[in-house]
Amino acid sequence: MNPEEKQKQREVQSAHKMLHTLGHDIIAYREVSSTNIVAATLAQTGAKDGTIVSGAYQTAGSGRLSRSWHSPPGTGITMSLIVQATKENPIAAQYMLLAAVAVANSVEDVLGLNVGIKWPNDVLIDGRKICGILAQASTLPGGRGYAVIGIGINVNQAETDFDVEYRDRSTSLQIVTKKRVSRMKLIRAFLRAWDTHMVAFRQNGYAYIREKWIEKNITLGATITVSSNGEIHQGTAEDVLESGALVVRLENNEIKELLSEEISLGKKYYR
Repeated sequence: MNPEEKQKQREVQSAHKMLHTLGHDIIAYREVSSTNIVAATLAQTGAKDGTIVSGAYQTAGSGRLSRSWHSPPGTGITMSLIVQATKENPIAAQYMLLAAVAVANSVEDVLGLNVGIKWPNDVLIDGRKICGILAQASTLPGGRGYAVIGIGINVNQAETDFDVEYRDRSTSLQIVTKKRVSRMKLIRAFLRAWDTHMVAFRQNGYAYIREKWIEKNITLGATITVSSNGEIHQGTAEDVLESGALVVRLENNEIKELLSEEISLGKKYYR
């Protein structure tokens, strides 16, 4: 075992406590480099499907496009969900879309708020981001695959907890509702929604995810700005594919499939 693997194992073993709720194991850490890193290590060593890794504080948390993800201890939900797949190369983007639906459902269930999903991984309230999601998948020797879905939800942050450059685009459930929100209640609501959707997904495939995601999305039909390889284009978002790609019709009528590009919906979606 090389030094990096030894460090990962030491971190895995530093869990603060273990919980069990709604059929899911929750492994909680006071401080962790990244819940996705710990969850991946656990997934490789046979952690149960549906295991949750949570961290009160992350020292190296990251989101999509390698952006850092920070949350003051005790304010938000920072967790990663392990999905043990039975086939090679599970499509991480599909789990990311489904997790966004489950987050939206849980916020609506607990707080009755109107929530929208911006492709591919942002959950918004009144155009401001309350959640980001990052899914990573891998295949183990022998063909079994797994995915790790990192979820960061802004729950009880104050306005001043956000970096100045993000305050006009980010918010928290406490800011929206003007009251503290139970993080555990929200996690349980998420797990109920996730389990319901996962059963249906495994029975019906991608068509089920697409239907549920479309119900909550605010991207399709919108005029968007696409940043790709240093170039800026405008177009209309038309569909989301089984690969997780967003289908966009550019102004010149060219069809483009986006997987890792950055998109903006414009100021009407952001205060």
